[in-house]
Amino acid sequence: MTVEFSPEMLTDGVYYSAPYGGPYQFFPGGRTLHFKHGLAKVPLPPTFFLAFTADGKGGDNPLAQAAGNSAELVGLDEQEIAVKNDTCSEFYLWFYALAPP
Repeated sequence: MTVEFSPEMLTDGVYYSAPYGGPYQFFPGGRTLHFKHGLAKVPLPPTFFLAFTADGKGGDNPLAQAAGNSAELVGLDEQEIAVKNDTCSEFYLWFYALAPP
């Protein structure tokens, strides 16, 4: 699945996959998401976070940094960031990526 670029996703050389607070991208087990980042160059490796709801609310730690194979970086180039959920669990994904200096 591809998430198209939108100008509000880019702020001062930082690409955000969604506004903080959501809605975050549904990320079921086995899915690979392709995000068009609009940075026009290869970004630094992104920092991935997961939530159990689209708005990241609920529980004591509603948004947590991804670990292990829950968010695997499988593609990174001048146009897109590809990330795969290589688990059987459903999450909602949020991340940011910085343009290199």
